[in-house]
Amino acid sequence: MKKYIFLLLCIPALLLSGCEKWLDVSPEDQVDANSLFETGDGYRNALHGIYINMASSTLYGQNLTWGLVDVIGQCYKTTTSQMSQTSAPTFAKAAKYQFDDADVKSSVSSIWLSAYNAIANCNKLIQQSRQESDMTKFSEGASERDLILGEALALRAMLHFDLLRLFAPAPAADDQQPYIPYRETLNHEVGSYLTVEAFLKKVEQDLLEASRLVGAFDTIPEHKIWLTTDFRIKGQGASNLAPEDIFFAYRGYRMNYYAIHALMARVYAYWGRYEDAYEMAKEVVDANVDGEQCFEFTSESELATNYKYYHGVIFALTSQSLDESFRTWSSNATQGHRLEVDVLDLYGDSSDDKRGTVLMNDNNTSKKYMNIANGSDSGDDMIPLIRLSEMYYIIGEYYARMNNYPDGCQQLTIVCNARGVLGTRTADSWESFQRELLLEYRKDLLGEGQLFFQYKRMNIAPLNLSSQLAKDVRFVFSRPDNENIH
Repeated sequence: MKKYIFLLLCIPALLLSGCEKWLDVSPEDQVDANSLFETGDGYRNALHGIYINMASSTLYGQNLTWGLVDVIGQCYKTTTSQMSQTSAPTFAKAAKYQFDDADVKSSVSSIWLSAYNAIANCNKLIQQSRQESDMTKFSEGASERDLILGEALALRAMLHFDLLRLFAPAPAADDQQPYIPYRETLNHEVGSYLTVEAFLKKVEQDLLEASRLVGAFDTIPEHKIWLTTDFRIKGQGASNLAPEDIFFAYRGYRMNYYAIHALMARVYAYWGRYEDAYEMAKEVVDANVDGEQCFEFTSESELATNYKYYHGVIFALTSQSLDESFRTWSSNATQGHRLEVDVLDLYGDSSDDKRGTVLMNDNNTSKKYMNIANGSDSGDDMIPLIRLSEMYYIIGEYYARMNNYPDGCQQLTIVCNARGVLGTRTADSWESFQRELLLEYRKDLLGEGQLFFQYKRMNIAPLNLSSQLAKDVRFVFSRPDNENIH
């Protein structure tokens, strides 16, 4: 695919993933930091290296999407025949909240270390970008430097935010104790451990600066069309309007302006700042270019041949090994090593909901991360991280928290209708709306690592848990024993 043209440029950056070590080691097949930042292409390579590292299985390529986080979010069946402690010990034990088990702790430690490694690389790029005085290195001058800096800040915020959601309590259960550090410098000092509130203010600060820097590029009239689906995801927009430099193409696979604001909506909702969340989400939903929506729902006729429903994907990563990795847990997997969905419990017996019919294999595993055999432009290598439906859920929740349940339910209905579900969602109390909302998160964001965090921020046990297991729910991972941060 064309987007791999610019990803191939960052192979040197991938080889530099050893945290601090890559800053001063320069074998024949690597480049040191000084060499890397001698040219504008070096800055581009460093940025793309961060994106690719984030798509690794220890982070968003598995653990933080369809893997560990969705397992503890109770997205899959956990009976013996589907997920056994013999063939899938980590997932089987994590599903029962055995966070102190050695296998689970090992996976959690890998998330901690990989995320802070990625943050270290963000910090190096941020530091170099801020210090850079020679704008002639960049083909588009200061605007390109600012774009790279803004994306790196947004990625740093996103990685930190997900670490907070794993290793600290939600604001709703905040005990005002310090939990994890927010790393903003590239040195060996761990830094101060922050409270949840102080940490979220750091996330917000980075995202606000990122919005300003990236927005100066993405919201230019001739650039804004690059955020529509044909350009943002498929790279197939009108040639006379397409960017001449592929570095500026495929903005859906980069931290674009609206992705930053969608992430801010997610952060504010988690923080309990619902009006701020609403305003950010509404801006994303309303984003358009001359009346053409930037983000829209995939048409019902395409739902069987577009497993990612990518018309509504605001930000995604990409991995060429995604299908191979996912199949080991999906249709080709043996019993005891499958991530099976309780389709009847999740989608009911309705044949209208395409998510429960055309998006499921015969053995009740999801097709979302499998390649499509017909060879269509299907986003096979896409890892969706933020999508349009979540923005509607955030808007709906805002209305419901204002006791406006009809308008709140209308936002859920819009998503359901787009997925083929007939009728209207209804609720007449916060409790009934909350249940409808969580059911919709379960359905639409399956395999995307968000459901667990919805339960956590609302401080309730997963809906489908037995009463016995509900007593054992844990929302906070312990920090790794050695707490390695680089």
